Amino acid sequence: MRNYDLCVVGGGIVGISIAFGEVRRGKRVMVVDGARADRKASYANFGLVWAQGKGKGLPQYQALTQKSDDAWSDFALQIQDVSGVGFQFEKAGGLVFCLGEDEFEARKKHLSTLQETSPSEQDWEMLGRNETQHRAGDVSLGKEVVGASYCRRDGALNPLELVRSLNKAIERLGGDILREAPVTSIKKKIGGWHVATSTGPIECGEVVVAAGLGSKKIAEDLGFNLPIKADKGQILVTERRPVVMSLPASGIRQNQLGSFMIGATHEGDQNDRSTILSGAKLAQRAIRIIPDLEHVPIVRQWAGYRIITPDTYPVYLKPEKGLTFAVCHSGITLAAFHASDWLEDTKVFEQFSPDRFARSDKIGNQV
Repeated sequence: MRNYDLCVVGGGIVGISIAFGEVRRGKRVMVVDGARADRKASYANFGLVWAQGKGKGLPQYQALTQKSDDAWSDFALQIQDVSGVGFQFEKAGGLVFCLGEDEFEARKKHLSTLQETSPSEQDWEMLGRNETQHRAGDVSLGKEVVGASYCRRDGALNPLELVRSLNKAIERLGGDILREAPVTSIKKKIGGWHVATSTGPIECGEVVVAAGLGSKKIAEDLGFNLPIKADKGQILVTERRPVVMSLPASGIRQNQLGSFMIGATHEGDQNDRSTILSGAKLAQRAIRIIPDLEHVPIVRQWAGYRIITPDTYPVYLKPEKGLTFAVCHSGITLAAFHASDWLEDTKVFEQFSPDRFARSDKIGNQV
C-alpha cells in the first residue's frame, strides 16, 4: 500500500503542473496517469502561452490568464533548474493576423470591449500592415493581410518538451509518477482517500482530479456533475525550413526547429481521426497569410480533444474536504497558475464554480 499527502489523478499538463507546485512545497505527491492510448490534449496542442483576447463574459478569467502568463518566465526557469532538462520557450509577444478590413475591425472591437473590464492596463495594440510585416520577421505576408493585433504577454513553447521537463522535475523533487494506471475508483476513508488503480491501491490525504475528459466519469461516480465535453481540433506540421518568422501567431507559428505549425479547428465531439477536409481548410487560410507555404510539404497532421465547459472557461470544484476537481482548456497558459498555491484560495473556487452555469448562458471566447 502506497501512502501520500496528495494524489493527482491525471498526468497531462494540468495534473503535472499541480504536482510540481505541491511537491516543491514539501508534500509527498503521487501522479497517476491513464492509458497511453488516451487522446491527451497535452500531446496534441499548439503550445501557446496566450492571454490575448481571452475573458469575454468572465473578467475573472481574463485576470487569471494574465496572472499566469506573467508568471510563466519564472515558472519556466524553476522547472528547468530542478529538472536539468530544457525546453523551447519564447515570450516576446504574439500576433493575430487579420485578413481584410472586416476582420481587422472585428478584432479591434473585440479587444476594446475586453479592455473595458480588464483589471490591467492595456497590453495589446492594433498594427497596420507595415508594422505587422516588421514584427512577423523575414516571412512574406500575403496581400490580404491588412494588419494584426499584438499582445506583449504572449509566447510559445514545445509542449512535448515541457511534459518531459515537468515529469523529470517532479521525480527529482521526490514525487512519484505511476504511468499506464487508469483509476477505477476514488473512495473516502477515515483521514483521507483511497484511490484504486489498475496496478493497485493508493492511500492519500488529498486528491486532485485533473484527468481531462476522464474527470467527468470520476465525478459522476462520486455523485457530482462536471459540465464538460470534448472539442476536436486538428493541426498540421510542415517540413523544416530556415527560421523566418519572429513571433508566434494564433493559428500559425514556426517553431525553433523550423517547422510551421498550422491550426486549429473546432469540430465538437466527433471521432478523433484527422481528416483531409479539415487539413485543407487549415492550409488554405495559412497560404493566404503566408503564400510561400503553398510549396512546403506537410509531414504530419493530428487530431486531439480540448476540454470545453459551457462558457469555455475553467471549472475548479472542491465538493468536500480533500477532494478537488480541476478541468480546463488552455492548460499550457495556466500551468504557472496551477503550480501556485491556488488550492488554498477559496476565491478561486467561488469564481470558477460550475454553479455559474445556472446563472448565465453566456458563451465565452478563447480566441
